[in-house]
Amino acid sequence: MFQPDRDILVALVARLLEAPVPDPILLLYLAYALDDAGMVWRLRELVTEMQARGAALLFDVVVLAHRPGEGQDELRASSPGMPLLARGWSGLAAREVAFYEELANVSRMRQPGLWSRYTPAAVHFFQQQPFHRR
Repeated sequence: MFQPDRDILVALVARLLEAPVPDPILLLYLAYALDDAGMVWRLRELVTEMQARGAALLFDVVVLAHRPGEGQDELRASSPGMPLLARGWSGLAAREVAFYEELANVSRMRQPGLWSRYTPAAVHFFQQQPFHRR
């Protein structure tokens, strides 16, 4: 598990922001680590800075920075429209994230693993439901 201490987290955020093109995988893991460390305020600042740079944010990152009662337009606009890491699925309800109706049962069509992996039935579902075009 990626759980650096607070000083390392601050240094990683600075390193990410120094890069001309931020590493999306570092950003993904860093978002979860900041959330785990209770540094959501720093994650929200990071998201704001990344948006100001015009960087595309991954769904997990936007969800972790999201708070109940906030609008969900940013969530709907972020790619891929569902968590990349398996643990992201459990945080959706806690953050009151509303999914497209078609995705309500996708969580149950996952396979075990660190990254979100789906059953063949789920892949077929995704191919038939172009929810990302809405």
